[in-house]
Amino acid sequence: MDLTSEKAYQRRAPELAYPVVPTSPEKFAEYAHPPHAATDPLHHFLASIHRLKPRRIYELGAGAGELTTRLAKSGYDVTAVELSAELLSAAQLRARLDGVESRIKFVLGDALTHREKGLGFDLVIASLVLHHLDLEPALDAICAHLAPGGVVLIYEPVAFSRTLQWLRERSGVSKDVSPNERQLNSDDLARIVRRFEDVHISYFRLTARVARLFPAGPAYYRAYWLLSCLDALLLPTWKHLSGSVVIEVRRATTQAENR
Repeated sequence: MDLTSEKAYQRRAPELAYPVVPTSPEKFAEYAHPPHAATDPLHHFLASIHRLKPRRIYELGAGAGELTTRLAKSGYDVTAVELSAELLSAAQLRARLDGVESRIKFVLGDALTHREKGLGFDLVIASLVLHHLDLEPALDAICAHLAPGGVVLIYEPVAFSRTLQWLRERSGVSKDVSPNERQLNSDDLARIVRRFEDVHISYFRLTARVARLFPAGPAYYRAYWLLSCLDALLLPTWKHLSGSVVIEVRRATTQAENR
């Protein structure tokens, strides 16, 4: 992983283009009670967190703190590591504006090498971050922070189909990607599965990706919701064509970790 180029990109990350403002009550309500857990990957990810009821959460890659702050507002204590000083500053400001500073410990550092002292966390989360990182060191960092019996939740974009990748590259949809960014593939998922136990993978975004062709606004959200409902019917059979996954796993035994 090229840290220099990644830091340079993060100085102009899309999240920094918008002023940090207090989070709306409606957005807090959405994160506390995600209404579309069966059809939307983020809502499924959030619903899984609430089902698990963790005491302490460790987050790889806080970004500008949207997820971190909203989880803290839901009552969780979060330790979040972030590589970019600019994004971390935005996250800290957001936490102050939302009144949840006491529930969050922000750490400026490399998620691959940082090790938080203590007995471990009962939940480690990685939301849209592993596809920026070298996978094996990232999995090492996750395992290093898990308490015995701890759970990992991963939400990532995936690309299992070369045909869909070809179409995506020629779709004309604008893409703003970091130097180290790539979608996870089937080999990556196999590497994750080998490191953990009790693996559950949920697949999302087959036809829903077409919604990106709609202009931002009500038309986009209506199309995304309808297509996501269609995906809920199609993906049990066509999961190899999905565009996102949510993975829930538990810490493996020492023997399994060393396979």
